[in-house]
Amino acid sequence: EVKIPAPILSRIKCEQVPEGDEAVLYGDYFLATEASMINIFIGDYKVPTSDIVSFEKNKIVFKSPAKEIKGPVEVKTLYGNSGRSKDIFHDDRGLITGFEEGYVGGWGRPDQSKIQNDPALSISGNYVRIDGTTIGIGGAWVGGSVIINIWGEDNGVPTGNLFPSDPATSTLKFEVNVLEPWSAGPMIFSFFEQDENENYLWADGNASGGGMPRGVWVPWLDSGSYVSEGWETISIPLSEFKYNGYGVEIPLSNHFGALGIAIHNRGNDAWIGTAECTPVILLDNIRVIP
Repeated sequence: EVKIPAPILSRIKCEQVPEGDEAVLYGDYFLATEASMINIFIGDYKVPTSDIVSFEKNKIVFKSPAKEIKGPVEVKTLYGNSGRSKDIFHDDRGLITGFEEGYVGGWGRPDQSKIQNDPALSISGNYVRIDGTTIGIGGAWVGGSVIINIWGEDNGVPTGNLFPSDPATSTLKFEVNVLEPWSAGPMIFSFFEQDENENYLWADGNASGGGMPRGVWVPWLDSGSYVSEGWETISIPLSEFKYNGYGVEIPLSNHFGALGIAIHNRGNDAWIGTAECTPVILLDNIRVIP
């Protein structure tokens, strides 16, 4: 007797795919001989068979429905179902900023010229373009830089946290599209208290501890260089916002009224990477979800 496993849904490549663009699911045992043998659900909505672009054992591509259709994703085949995904397609909870009209960058960061909406690149209106910066040379910046500050008091959240959910059980998410190779320096995220300036972002501590806790995303670390294939959704649990500039684990932050973002190695030798690189990185839809 040969038993064929039920499909396994590992991840949604990008949660914020515009209507009509191609959405991608990764997993295993997406086994069928024709598209009609695969059923994809987003909440209670069933993706029409005609909208399934392609399928193979580990990947399904389908045309995204309208943004109003949102919910967990489930894949069903003749051999069972994947169960509903933990991630929500078209999730609109906990949005901190999508850099749309009305967004205010703390201390003028980023420069307004970096907030763009090229239709050929945009995923949902405006995005921030990080470019024109050479990173490396022993871990330091060379040339100009893009730093993104989101301060609650300037962006419609005059007191408290930037998001409504419990930080202890929440996750930072964002969409990113890396157009040119990135091979040095981490992308760092620091939550801190309202009415504080960005010095908190640079409070590195040392190899023994101290400093401001931050989350990091270093996608080039294993391969040596990273370019994405279009927009992707990245998730970092707030419980992982526990490293100082030297990569040493320190206590988590107690304040979530402001957020600083930059690509800059602050002292961790493991994150230096190549001598230099000039990545082009697009960033959008910064949110914290429960």
